[in-house]
Amino acid sequence: MRAYAQLALAGTAQIPFLIRLAVGCAVVLFLVAGGIVAVAYWPQKFNRPPDPIDLRERWLTTDPRLVKLVVIDSIREAYNDNEDVIERKNGAFKIAFGLTAVATGLMGLALVAQITCQTVASPWPWWPLGHAGC
Repeated sequence: MRAYAQLALAGTAQIPFLIRLAVGCAVVLFLVAGGIVAVAYWPQKFNRPPDPIDLRERWLTTDPRLVKLVVIDSIREAYNDNEDVIERKNGAFKIAFGLTAVATGLMGLALVAQITCQTVASPWPWWPLGHAGC
């Protein structure tokens, strides 16, 4: 059994440290980006005034000019509150998108490097990737 395990291990190629590092960093970046998006896009309550029930109960018999002012002020306040929430979500999305782009690039570089290391070196003298493998 021991000889079989040694034979199996002898036939496997080690993945170079820099490739393992690139893949590990890419996975961590993917996880961080996912965490950012999960927190930023967790369902939230938006400020949605004016409340029609409140308008009817509190303002039905009030001067229409005052009611218009109250409604406009509440809409303006809600607009500003909601704009802050949307800006935070957009900022988090941009950061997560950037991290995902970097992680995808790292993963792609690691894949190209690993394929290059595992491929038989070209016999052509002008081949830019060398002739020794990894």
